[in-house]
Amino acid sequence: MALALVPIVVLYLLFLLFVLTVLVGGLADGSWGAVLGGLFFAASFVVLAVFHWLRADDLVLRAARAKRLEDDQEPELRRIVGRVAAARTRGEAGDRGKTDDVSAAALTPRERRERALLAMCIADRKAGRAMLERLTPAHLSELGARAASWLSAHLDEPMQGLPADDEQLISLVTQLVMTAQREPASEEAMEMNFLLLEQRRLADQIAKAEKDGDDQRRAELHREHAAVGERIRRPERMAS
Repeated sequence: MALALVPIVVLYLLFLLFVLTVLVGGLADGSWGAVLGGLFFAASFVVLAVFHWLRADDLVLRAARAKRLEDDQEPELRRIVGRVAAARTRGEAGDRGKTDDVSAAALTPRERRERALLAMCIADRKAGRAMLERLTPAHLSELGARAASWLSAHLDEPMQGLPADDEQLISLVTQLVMTAQREPASEEAMEMNFLLLEQRRLADQIAKAEKDGDDQRRAELHREHAAVGERIRRPERMAS
């Protein structure tokens, strides 16, 4: 503000010098007209000077009020920004939760069973190794078969060395390890999940035999399917 007033002050000083020159010259020559003109210019100078100084003070006061208003509003603005950020964070967390719920709901019964079984293989590695030898790609989904293949070779340290470019496998193995840490495993539960997967595998084979028109193969598969169903209905006969 002070720098902006410098040109005005300089102009007023030059104008004042001019007025003084006129007054002195008029008094020296005895010209009352020049004296009156000098006084008129002096009065004009005073009026203009007062006007500009008052205007400058008004600008300073306005700037000060604006600064105080900004300072008063800043805490409220910060609170508003904080509330917006918190709401956005809750919304993003809710969206992630909804995505996880949708992903879990989108799993087929076979995928849920295979994941439960693979997690138990991690929890009980001794029984898990034997179970992984019995599982075939026909029992599992495509991703489940990849996870089972990985676990067969890395059951002791399933998280070590996962391929960085296979995000699906990384995600699934991570979920399996976390499930294995919080849920107990038993050979009976592992066997039940395997039998349910075996039953599904046989159902797929029966559908394929019917499509191919292979009645003999279909009859054989029906008998196997019935035997597995009997074992599922009577768990005490699983060991036989």
